[in-house]
Amino acid sequence: IEKFLQTRWGAKKPSTYNQYYTKLHWFFEEAIKHCRKKGVPAFYNPVALLDTEAIDLKDKTFIPVERMQEYVKLFTNKKHWLIVNILLATGMRRSELIGDDAVGKHGIRRCDIDGRILNIYNPKSGREREYTIIPTYLLEKLNQYIIDNKIGWSETVLKLNPTTLYDIVIVRSEKFNEKITPHYFRAWCSSYWKNVVKDEFMAKFFLRHAKKLEDRYHAIAVEDIMERQDKEGVRFS
Repeated sequence: IEKFLQTRWGAKKPSTYNQYYTKLHWFFEEAIKHCRKKGVPAFYNPVALLDTEAIDLKDKTFIPVERMQEYVKLFTNKKHWLIVNILLATGMRRSELIGDDAVGKHGIRRCDIDGRILNIYNPKSGREREYTIIPTYLLEKLNQYIIDNKIGWSETVLKLNPTTLYDIVIVRSEKFNEKITPHYFRAWCSSYWKNVVKDEFMAKFFLRHAKKLEDRYHAIAVEDIMERQDKEGVRFS
């Protein structure tokens, strides 16, 4: 897609390419909706495939904790703030949290929340269920949001169109003079635990890359993970 953009419009600044990506993402989303209305099998948005899986940031720059905290302050909308914070704290894929109708993802519903545990159904791994954990302070804010907005038991708590989230994140990152996408939060989370805290197990836990389920869920007690997260995780207030 990047080669196509360069051929079509020539070399541009990263921010310009991000705008093109957003437009292409929107175009394919509309095409998918049209296919479904016509009874034609839907396809996966190819622009979404640009999100690569990595346990480290590699060629991307790790934004220091203090600077990332300043970036998060730019999100004054409670819903957007919660989404960004949960993605940073858990390394979840955006569709797992906010849902994506184009690929049949309902996101985290109220019934999927079990204390600090967020149950993820139909994950990318193909397993029936996976889970992640959020810090105590985020659970308190999430519960308050559910109460304030009267979220139903089977409703997606933080429902938002993926393209809308992408635009919201990009606009603020450009104001902040950084290149940040929703998927960057996943990479940032793993890099923080692996390279800042020096806890590779926690990095792997949040990325959920372990091939064997027991390698991730049985190597350490859930209570221990919660304790580490509250003690050494970053708090964005």
